[in-house]
Amino acid sequence: MFKSTVGKRVNYGKGAYKGKVKYEVQLLEDYEGGGRDFMDLVQCIQWNDGKFGIRICYYVKDHGSEEWKWANRPLSTTTEMLGKLLKKAQKEKWFPNIC
Repeated sequence: MFKSTVGKRVNYGKGAYKGKVKYEVQLLEDYEGGGRDFMDLVQCIQWNDGKFGIRICYYVKDHGSEEWKWANRPLSTTTEMLGKLLKKAQKEKWFPNIC
């Protein structure tokens, strides 16, 4: 099971931008033949200056493992999966108010 990242600290640019994950939506991509699972996320980040930002990212784990690892690279997925993820985000009250 994937544990929510809400409340997790976020740092960019060697600490130039710091904040916390305020909200998120998740979508599991289960690749039967690939041996790995991907948890795609849209995260609302509140920066220390009070402003908000959106991050689209993912975590990955091997089948059978419980350890999800941050994938420090842009999300690469199908247009269908990206559409599902964004539609899920649009249903959240926080998403339309920030974007």
